[in-house]
Amino acid sequence: MKGLVNTRGVAADRYDRALFNTGADGLWADFISPTSAAEGGLFHTLNSYDRARFTFGFLQYAAHVPNGDFVRYFRDLLKLPAAIDYFPDLIVQNDRIFRIKDNGLIQMEDDSSTAGLMDFLNPSSAEVEDTEVIQGAKFIHWVKNDPVHRQLQVDFGKKFFREAMARHDRPTTSMAFASMRA
Repeated sequence: MKGLVNTRGVAADRYDRALFNTGADGLWADFISPTSAAEGGLFHTLNSYDRARFTFGFLQYAAHVPNGDFVRYFRDLLKLPAAIDYFPDLIVQNDRIFRIKDNGLIQMEDDSSTAGLMDFLNPSSAEVEDTEVIQGAKFIHWVKNDPVHRQLQVDFGKKFFREAMARHDRPTTSMAFASMRA
């Protein structure tokens, strides 16, 4: 597979848990730090060469999972005032991402697929296309120049990890059955 990689940056581009370890959810800034380090730790980390076809951010949100981290992050991102400057042809409606075309709205993702969104960001992994370069550049420019975007990336990461921990804390059916038998 062929694609883009953006894993270099300066200290200001790197997630620093000390800067985000504030308020009631400060603990989560520390909690997400090891994952950030494993994923490169740069707010503008990008890759478009694997089966996700587009991953972005210091926690590497991946576009291939319906209702997954990237999709939910991108929905939140598209609600920011600056979204119109970067993605004027996208909107969030009924908690879904749509593309505005001359003939109407085209839904880009749903509960079972992100194919439309992946095609919008990176049409294929066979070669590096202008589309993926342009879409990647938009994300990179936006996060490097807008502290609101960086804060949203961190806030979403904290929220996503809290939700994941709560899901994983629930006993599975087999665990519940095993404990009932004991």
